[in-house]
Amino acid sequence: MKQYLSEALRPEALRGYTQAARAYAKTAYEYAGTASSRASDFVQYLLDRARGFSAFDFAVCKVCLLSLGLWLGTLFASFFKRFRVFIFLGFIFSYLYLIWRVFLRNDND
Repeated sequence: MKQYLSEALRPEALRGYTQAARAYAKTAYEYAGTASSRASDFVQYLLDRARGFSAFDFAVCKVCLLSLGLWLGTLFASFFKRFRVFIFLGFIFSYLYLIWRVFLRNDND
């Protein structure tokens, strides 16, 4: 164990560790930049799609979020447990509609 530590703490080994850490940090920084630009592009895409939403589309979005919140709330509250299936179905239908509206529907039609 002592020999391993003395080998690992040699200046040459430490320089190698430092270079490896710098290379890893550089790669992580590049990945973070790529992820940030992709997320920015995705948010911009979603905003562009939302500009074409009607009042009905926003109402369905609100129902989707409300039903998701209520469904999650039913996991912890005994009062709403008998309505859990209906709340979950409301979430699923509104979620599928929004996926279709944002990603699949062509506004040029």
